[in-house]
Amino acid sequence: KDSITTLDNMGEEGEKFGELGEIPFSEPSWYDGRNPSPYYNDAHRAWRQTMRTFVDKEIMPHRDEWDKQGKIPPELYKKAGDVGILAAISGWDESVCMPRPKGYDGLFSLITMDELSRCGSGGIVWGLIGGFGISISPIIHSGPEWMKDIAKSIIAGDKASCLAVSEAQAGSDVAGLTTTAEEKGDDYILNGNKKWITGGMFADYAVVAARTGGKGMAGLSLILVPCDTPGFNRRVMDCMGAKGSGTAFIELDDVKVPKKNVIGDVMSLLRNFVGERIGIAIQANRYARVCLREAIQHVRRRRAFGKLLQDQPVVRQKLANMARQIESNQAYIENLAYRGVVAEREGLDWFDTILRTGAEASLVKVNCTKTFEFCAREAAHIFGGSAYVQGNRVEHLYRQVLSLAIP
Repeated sequence: KDSITTLDNMGEEGEKFGELGEIPFSEPSWYDGRNPSPYYNDAHRAWRQTMRTFVDKEIMPHRDEWDKQGKIPPELYKKAGDVGILAAISGWDESVCMPRPKGYDGLFSLITMDELSRCGSGGIVWGLIGGFGISISPIIHSGPEWMKDIAKSIIAGDKASCLAVSEAQAGSDVAGLTTTAEEKGDDYILNGNKKWITGGMFADYAVVAARTGGKGMAGLSLILVPCDTPGFNRRVMDCMGAKGSGTAFIELDDVKVPKKNVIGDVMSLLRNFVGERIGIAIQANRYARVCLREAIQHVRRRRAFGKLLQDQPVVRQKLANMARQIESNQAYIENLAYRGVVAEREGLDWFDTILRTGAEASLVKVNCTKTFEFCAREAAHIFGGSAYVQGNRVEHLYRQVLSLAIP
């Protein structure tokens, strides 16, 4: 065995899942059957296989073509609904989803996000679950009962949704949002602009943050707006990365919606942010892992200065530093996810549990996006000029860094 392969002494043949038997650190450590985990069981392993099969069959053969086109086919979204991907990302509330698989818990969402992100395409991942993942939760958990039917159609993959919060002058500064919703009889009239709206180009419904009250956070509400409502206008934004995510600039020009379309107050939005940050952390850490995987494959083939790159100590140090950060982040992500599992199992208040993990969700999100940036840079240096050319997976991933670091 070559000097990199000898690092991969992690179990007997047949016990490793995915590429772990060939490429060290290419999968989370629990993918090695010899590594006991307090979190995962046979139900998780079965779901992992379902997700691996979906990605390998439905995404990987078309990935490069879809990246080049900057869009994904609508039928992929429907297939994701049919297999349960959208249900898993949404938390699999059986009031709006198909019955849960045997042994389901919150770790199914982590596995789903991680396995999807293995494709290494920011546009495909966000095109499938970006706008959906951050907009469906308020509809399910805060919206009135009649919105359940809309949620069902979205989770089934028949309709699509997006979250319209950010504006040109106020992204993270949510208290500074200026989009207004003025009362007029039984309706609200919405006016304002929304920017960088993931999935906004192909959404059927937008969960819009608008000011129904006074200044500051307390004056905001979330309102469900059908995207075919007169005055709802959108155009595509050509961003650095996440091509295919349908990122939109939305103009709301006297958009009239019934008052019954109010989903909830600003607390619905704050709760949503916590889950969004954990989701970004999962994506960023798997993208970092893909960078490491690509780098290891490259150093096994590339010769320079009279020997393979894998035999250069400075290159091995780069790989070790990438793996060190990725594996540490994975442990933190799994710890946070498991707390949610325990809370649900013990019947604890879901909202309180989310709020308690808010600070740590922010920390792990920052850690993972910094790791992603580091790994993309290190992998690019290992590839050299090849990473400067479009078509190289590391080049593609490098352009996704800011899409996860900024939010």
